[in-house]
Amino acid sequence: MAIFIWATKYMISTVAYHDLVQILLHVQFEKKHLTTNLQRLNKQREQLPLMKIHSHMIPINTKNTPSTSKDSTRVYYFSLIEHIQQILKNPSISSYLYFGPGLFNCRDFVKYYSVSETIEVGQIRSFVNVDKKMITQIQRLFSYEQIPQYL
Repeated sequence: MAIFIWATKYMISTVAYHDLVQILLHVQFEKKHLTTNLQRLNKQREQLPLMKIHSHMIPINTKNTPSTSKDSTRVYYFSLIEHIQQILKNPSISSYLYFGPGLFNCRDFVKYYSVSETIEVGQIRSFVNVDKKMITQIQRLFSYEQIPQYL
């Protein structure tokens, strides 16, 4: 009953309450991990790799709104590029990420390691499925200085 009163008093949403219950009932949850000191909790939060939240003011169209409405409001957002970089740098999920043919397209120019382990430049011609493996066919490009040795 006490948790119901607490949730009602602080207007905790159903989703937030459900998340709290999942945390409390989780097998790895230990009561000793709770901190009662708010300053310590804030210090722990500062050590987390959280994304930076940006904000700016945007105008609001006041047409068909009450006269007491504000003509602008603050919006909050985070950088999509920073979010993707944070995901790509996370070693615990890197083995689950898929970087298939969708990353490159035919006719893209790429640098790659040749059989002789030298860096070459080429253009992707196609993606071929060979023995359940995706193989990229690349047309090798030569610089002007390299051409005479192949004539």
